[in-house]
Amino acid sequence: MSWLHIVDELYIHVLVNSVCDKTEVTAEVQEAEELAGRLRNTVEILLCKVCGEMNAKRCARCKVIVYCGKEHQKVDWKVHKRVCVSLLR
Repeated sequence: MSWLHIVDELYIHVLVNSVCDKTEVTAEVQEAEELAGRLRNTVEILLCKVCGEMNAKRCARCKVIVYCGKEHQKVDWKVHKRVCVSLLR
């Protein structure tokens, strides 16, 4: 399984430069790292997978999928149980 399912990573930044100028690439990498640091300091909003309600809680096992309560976790369990173990970090 790829690492793209990880929720904690807010974005992927790919740097492609046609000119191999180390100074320019280093500056771009530093800028990307600074942006990532600012994003880590932002508030995370968790939305229930079933209804979209805010301030939901993560699945206790995989810590990826989010539900507003036990009722919606039960509603989604038939689907989620197939992937829950594979999402474990």
